[in-house]
Amino acid sequence: MAEFQKSAEFEISADDLWRRLRNFGDVSWLPGGPEPLFEGEGVGMIRSIVIPPLPTAREQLDAVDEESRTIRYHILDGNPMPVRDYSASMQVEELGEGRSRLIWRSQWEPEGVSEDQARAAVDQLYTGVLAGAKGNLERG
Repeated sequence: MAEFQKSAEFEISADDLWRRLRNFGDVSWLPGGPEPLFEGEGVGMIRSIVIPPLPTAREQLDAVDEESRTIRYHILDGNPMPVRDYSASMQVEELGEGRSRLIWRSQWEPEGVSEDQARAAVDQLYTGVLAGAKGNLERG
């Protein structure tokens, strides 16, 4: 199982960042203005994220840890990356002075490509999402 991690710093407090990310049903911070669809609520809920021309990704919330400010989820189907058995966590850290850090970690198996190619694809997607999220979250 391959592992990957990427982080980004935000000019908003950890409390504000956590408030947005812990709500698995709020995808307004994602770049591209995705059209979300939801099944259920809370842990176990499924969100479908539609960002054409990417496939519709169906993600299931596995855990919300208030103390460590971490959510865990996995992709059921529609993964836009060449990987399978994808699970991830997003953790918010306090940096002080109204700043925070988001740490995005994942585990997966490459599918149809080498591990290096899969890692490059995951990195590209994370880089794009974090860059877009930064602007969306910092603007409020």
